[in-house]
Amino acid sequence: MSYNSSGSSFQRTTPIVLNLIIINALAFLAQYAFGGMDQLNRVNDLFALHHYKSTEFRPYQLVTHMFMHGGIFHLLFNMLALWMFGTMIERIWGPKRFLIFYLICGLGAGLAQMGSYTFDFWQIDHANLDAELYEQYQTALRMNC
Repeated sequence: MSYNSSGSSFQRTTPIVLNLIIINALAFLAQYAFGGMDQLNRVNDLFALHHYKSTEFRPYQLVTHMFMHGGIFHLLFNMLALWMFGTMIERIWGPKRFLIFYLICGLGAGLAQMGSYTFDFWQIDHANLDAELYEQYQTALRMNC
């Protein structure tokens, strides 16, 4: 499928990239509206990727984490990169193939992060913790998302 290259740069943005930018912006607004950029907010608890031993971890977070951002500059630079590179790739590959690529990359990033969590917390994960230390550990895991 060929995209028209005339018009403003916003009009030249491909449909999947444009929709992903909108979804990311809406997710950021929800994050900000329901707790600001404080890590301990309900939107982050529900949708950011948590350590698999955290009480906040849910399997769907492997998908939803790719729409969460740590601040306005994180969002802006990610969306700039998505717009610059994603538009080109979508034009070459087409919308379906690009969306599959985007989702696979996000899922791969989530799995890599889970591997990093496993490595970083290996000793603590295999220790016997009393109730007080367990609560402190859960708080640390929640802050680490």
